[in-house]
Amino acid sequence: MFFIVVRLTFYCISVLTIVLILFFSPVKKNVSGFLDQSKLFNSGYNQALMQKIIAFSAFLFFISVLVLLFQVS
Repeated sequence: MFFIVVRLTFYCISVLTIVLILFFSPVKKNVSGFLDQSKLFNSGYNQALMQKIIAFSAFLFFISVLVLLFQVS
C-alpha cells in the first residue's frame, strides 16, 4: 500500500513539475505558440516565487525518485 501511495505521489509531482516549467519558462517573442503567455498571465506573477515553487517541486521529485529507488519490496 505504501508503494502505491509513493508511486502516485511521484507521478503527481513529476506532472506538476513539467507543467510549471513549461508554463513559466521564457518564450521567444518571434515564435508564436498556441498559448500567448502575455494574455494567459495578464495579471502578472511573481517570478521569484514561481522559481522557488519550481525548485521545491523538483526537490520533491528527486526525493521521491530516491525513495522509489531504495524501497525494499
